[in-house]
Amino acid sequence: MPVSSIHSGHVILQQSRTMAKQATEELNEEARLERARLEEVAAEERIRESQPNEEVQASERAEEARETELAKEEQAEVYEESFNKLPTADEERDIKREEIAGERQDRQESDYVEAATKLNQAKSYNSVGASVVTRSNDMIGTMLDISV
Repeated sequence: MPVSSIHSGHVILQQSRTMAKQATEELNEEARLERARLEEVAAEERIRESQPNEEVQASERAEEARETELAKEEQAEVYEESFNKLPTADEERDIKREEIAGERQDRQESDYVEAATKLNQAKSYNSVGASVVTRSNDMIGTMLDISV
């Protein structure tokens, strides 16, 4: 068996280090994006809380009026055929927001899973590389014992 087999174990170890580095970078990037998203949500919440009470009350009244108007429209639409009904601009906007939020959540979860899988693969590569190096070292030690 050639002595060059020692080199292959080190190559596997190097590959495992590279894979682990990539996986941790992906996890760190996902964590950074999640943190930025949470900070953005917190900033929006602070802005809402800092609005004067009059504006809040006015917006609440407008929202209530919009809700009652929508309720009246819904009652009128009960008699219409559902396949002829087109969603309003607000409904379309809400639907698109829900779809985007769902896609983001799915993408984030899949990114975390992919990064964790890569990290697990790196661990497996590391153990294989260490095993190859250990066997090669044992083989060289045995060859040295035989030659002495």
